[in-house]
Amino acid sequence: MKYTQEQIEAIAESLRKLPPVEKKKEELSKFDAVKALSKEIAGMQKKGYSFEQIANALKASGLDIATPTLKSYLQRAKQQGTAKRKVQPKTDIAQPAENKNNADAESQS
Repeated sequence: MKYTQEQIEAIAESLRKLPPVEKKKEELSKFDAVKALSKEIAGMQKKGYSFEQIANALKASGLDIATPTLKSYLQRAKQQGTAKRKVQPKTDIAQPAENKNNADAESQS
């Protein structure tokens, strides 16, 4: 099927008129849900809850997740958080030839 320029413009206009998606209605993957709940989950761990108990509590609240999946997702979320925080400045280890010669001359003095 081919479309006229007029049809395309009408479609574009209807798309522009659509309202933005509300954040509360935006769907998250199971991983993103666990990531969003990671502080609460960490709080439960500090209270002495096991992963199995946490997974059961999540299931009871509507997030169907297995214990091994919960562990895996928490580890992945932690690694992603660590990777974002790990920003190391670039350092040039090699000295330019001039400075190296100067350093050698100074050490001989």
